[in-house]
Amino acid sequence: MKSNNKLVLNIIFSFTIVFFLLINIGLNKIFFYNGLFSMLLSFLIVFMIFLKSKKNIVILTLFFSFLLHFTIFLFISVTVDRSISVNLLIYLDSEYSDELFEYKDIENQIIDYTSSKDFIDKRINEQVASNNIIVEGNQYKLTSSGKFLVKLFDIVSKLYGN
Repeated sequence: MKSNNKLVLNIIFSFTIVFFLLINIGLNKIFFYNGLFSMLLSFLIVFMIFLKSKKNIVILTLFFSFLLHFTIFLFISVTVDRSISVNLLIYLDSEYSDELFEYKDIENQIIDYTSSKDFIDKRINEQVASNNIIVEGNQYKLTSSGKFLVKLFDIVSKLYGN
């Protein structure tokens, strides 16, 4: 039993280290896909490292590690990357810290953030890479998978009372 606990901890630790190394290398320009690819590759690498160990423990522990990191990555890292509110708080902390600021300061930051070319380009590039929109010349078109996502989001929103 003690050796199984040690094996589980070694697998979780190894997965975590490999994942953090891979995600910081940057396997993909799109943040979400970079994290997902890094997790999948970490799973495979750590599986190969512990291949000769008890396979059922290795696989279950790797699934647990993957889901743990995916949950943290999705609900914290991706949210921070995409959230206007979180970026606003980061800006306010860096600019004003303990000082008072006005409504106009918040408004200006939100307008600057959402109307920047980087903000727009990042969102367009994510949608093209996700195959939700395609580029046709100088114009864009919603793909069938993009339309499917719209319907799916609508169904989920209705199910959760939004």
